[in-house]
Amino acid sequence: MASGLGVGPLLLVGYLKSVPKEMDEAAALDGAGYWRFLFTFLPPLIKPVLATIFILQAIGVWNDIILATILLPDSTKSPLTLGLFAFQGTYTSQWGLLASATMIVAAPLVVAYVFLQRFLVGGVAGSVKG
Repeated sequence: MASGLGVGPLLLVGYLKSVPKEMDEAAALDGAGYWRFLFTFLPPLIKPVLATIFILQAIGVWNDIILATILLPDSTKSPLTLGLFAFQGTYTSQWGLLASATMIVAAPLVVAYVFLQRFLVGGVAGSVKG
C-alpha cells in the first residue's frame, strides 16, 4: 500500500494521531465546533507534515528516471535527471562535469527545502507548550 500511495498518507495519519486531544477539548470549551476545529485549527498544525510530504514526493518525482525512460523514449522530452547519463561513458566518465550537472539538477530541490525548512523546524517544537 505504501508503494502505491507513497508515504504521505501514512505520515499524515500518524501526525494527526499525535495531535493532543486537549487541543480539541480546548477549542470546544471556547465554543468552536468540530468543523471549525477541523478547518481552522488543524491546518496550521499540520504544516510541518505537509512540508515533509511535499519534499519527499518532490524528490521521488524528480528522481524518477525509470518511468521517464519507459514513457518518454524521445530524447527531446526527457527530464533533466535523465540527461546526467550523458556524462557517463563506457570506459571513462567526466566526473567534474557530472558533479556540476548534479548540483544544477539538484538546485530546485535545495531551494524548495530552504523555503520549507521553517515548517519542518516548527513541527519539532510541537503544538502544546509547557
